[in-house]
Amino acid sequence: MDRTKILFVCSQNKWRSLTAEKICEKISGYSARSAGTEKGARIRVTEGLLGWADLIFVMEKKHSDRLRSKFPDSIKGKKVICLQIPDNYRYMEPELVEILQAKLGLYMEMPDNEINFMECCVCQECGCFGAGFWKRFGRGYGYGANSNRPHSTAAGMEIDLY
Repeated sequence: MDRTKILFVCSQNKWRSLTAEKICEKISGYSARSAGTEKGARIRVTEGLLGWADLIFVMEKKHSDRLRSKFPDSIKGKKVICLQIPDNYRYMEPELVEILQAKLGLYMEMPDNEINFMECCVCQECGCFGAGFWKRFGRGYGYGANSNRPHSTAAGMEIDLY
């Protein structure tokens, strides 16, 4: 089975697009990458990345404008979708994850058991990303704001998709 290749684009590739990549890289049927449009981006958009992608999600209209201006031939015939997510969030911020899940769910098959991964990953004690989250994404254990020890309890946080 071929996987749909998705490219997420924001300005710096540090918070929004990287969060989207991390959410989608574990979902079967998709292969995800991310990049930024600015000079200081963690990974910059290239013709190669655009050529690789089957589907391109940008966070703001200015990102699609930059792609169309700088890489017109590379995005010719590609579907470029603007998610309209402002640069108001940090990497893996719960509100950003919730917004991304809701908006991406309109365009991608995202099974409930995979899309709601935060339900088992947020600490009841302080709201940090706990052991379930870090285990799933390969980073060990998370430490909470109110404690210097690893947390492993789940908050059962509900994520409403609208």
